[in-house]
Amino acid sequence: VEDTVLGLTEAALTGRQAMSWVLLACQRRRTTPDLLAEAMDRRKKMRWRTLLAGAIEDARTGTQSLLEQAYLHNVERAHALPGGRWQLRGLVGAARIWRDALYEAFVTVVELDGRLGHEDDGRFRDMKRDNATTVGGRATLRYGWVDVIDTPCDAAAEVGVVLRRG
Repeated sequence: VEDTVLGLTEAALTGRQAMSWVLLACQRRRTTPDLLAEAMDRRKKMRWRTLLAGAIEDARTGTQSLLEQAYLHNVERAHALPGGRWQLRGLVGAARIWRDALYEAFVTVVELDGRLGHEDDGRFRDMKRDNATTVGGRATLRYGWVDVIDTPCDAAAEVGVVLRRG
């Protein structure tokens, strides 16, 4: 699996596309960041090596998509916000849910929404999850690509305000 993933990164047209293969493989639990790092270390030549090493490290923190990785770097770390805990499982009724970033000490959740999985029924699933989070006493902030890429300082300011309240 690791050699296949790294082979796909070699064929990627952009570094961003290469990183997405690493994050996707970890998200789908086909492999782990540690196994990918070991496989990469065995290769003398590796296109995108620095970017992939960063993506592997970010996957270790729990980020599972390019949007989550962008939030981690452009919003959280760039603005010295406390680190969230990523991909925490929970329940809404009998349904299993995942929270993108939980700032437990600050009773705040950040959800990151690209288009995939957040259209049609996914949108309503997210509303139910957000409502359950609010009923449970936590604030939910929701961001997309424009927020994280184009206006990360605005997103960081909002997160900072809500974390201070928490």
